[in-house]
Amino acid sequence: KKTGKIDKMIPKQGNERSPPLTTDQIETYLRDGILVVDNLLKPEEVAEAQRGLAKTLLEEYGVDVHDLETTGIGLVDASSTNGAGGVLDIFYPEWKMKIATHETLFLMTCQLWREAYCQEGESLNDLLHISSAGKEKLENMQFKWHPFGRFDCSKGFMVS
Repeated sequence: KKTGKIDKMIPKQGNERSPPLTTDQIETYLRDGILVVDNLLKPEEVAEAQRGLAKTLLEEYGVDVHDLETTGIGLVDASSTNGAGGVLDIFYPEWKMKIATHETLFLMTCQLWREAYCQEGESLNDLLHISSAGKEKLENMQFKWHPFGRFDCSKGFMVS
């Protein structure tokens, strides 16, 4: 059986490699909804991604990162939410895939998914039942539920 780069990155049970994020970092993410990890990428990796993003925006959306005042309106076309929240729907260019498959970043993402989502397909009613210990516990758990069923935290997609 051939294994690709992603298969080698998937955290396995009993893996000797320690998780890249600390308990404090995970708690920060769960509390604040964001986690900043300094120096995760090398400066040259960041520079390559910036160049790739600039090229993608210019070629596919007419957005010149050096002239956003004039061309920035094109960002609306790069977002399924018309630019709300600053999220761009850019998924598959090579520069983006290098970031998405960066081993340490992928492992960190898997850790956060494991903590942030109900991964066995628990329903909101399951959470309500589990939360009989108290209202505070329920409030802390509701964010974990999503309506799409079981989620494989080691791969990043829904399991049917």
